[in-house]
Amino acid sequence: MLAFVKLPARVKLNLTANIKRVLMKFGTLNRITFGTCFSGTDIAVHVFKAFLGFAALQFGIGELDFKHVFCCEIDGPKREFLMAQHPDCDYFFTNAKDLENVKAFDAKSKTMVAVPYASIFFASFSCKSSAPCNQQRAQFRHAVQRGVGETGETFNMFKAARDKQKSVWVCSENVVELDASDDSVMQTDAEFIVSDFKKNGCPHSDIH
Repeated sequence: MLAFVKLPARVKLNLTANIKRVLMKFGTLNRITFGTCFSGTDIAVHVFKAFLGFAALQFGIGELDFKHVFCCEIDGPKREFLMAQHPDCDYFFTNAKDLENVKAFDAKSKTMVAVPYASIFFASFSCKSSAPCNQQRAQFRHAVQRGVGETGETFNMFKAARDKQKSVWVCSENVVELDASDDSVMQTDAEFIVSDFKKNGCPHSDIH
C-alpha cells in the first residue's frame, strides 16, 4: 500500500518534537474536524482518536475536541454499514464528486447540506484500474496522469475535494502498483501524485 501525506508547512512527522508541534497547531484551533472519503478510510477515525489520547498524556497538550464531520461512500450497503459504525458522524455523503460543491446530499438527513470543513481529510480513490488482479490493467497504464479508468476518474474527484477543503493534513492511500516504473519516459503515477500535492499547497508531501 502507498500512503500519500500532506504535512503542515515546515513539519515532518518522523521526529517526536515535530509531532508535538503539529498537535499544538491543532490545539490553537481548539477543535479537530475529520473528513473521510472512500470505504476503508474511516478506520482512521478510531486510530486517530486513540492517538490523541496517547498524545494528550505524552505531550501534555490537553484534550482536543475531535469531531468526525463527514463520511463519503457511493455504495449503499457499505454506507449503511458505516452509518452504523460511526453514529456520531454528522453527515454521510453519497458521491465524492459532490464534495467540491458548496452543498451535497446527506444520506443521514436525506437533505442537501453544506459540505463542512475538515482540518484532517483522509480520502482515497479507486485502485481498480491499476490493481494486479485486473487482467486489463495494461491499458490503464499511467491511469492517474491520463485521467482514465476508474482509478484516474476517481483520483480527479479526490483532487477536486482536496483542493476545496485546503485541510491542515491530507492523507490518501492506494496500491503499490502506482509506483511501478516501466519503459515509458513518464514518471510513475505515485511520483505524479506527490508532485501534484506539492504544486497545490502541500509542500512536504511524500510516499510512505
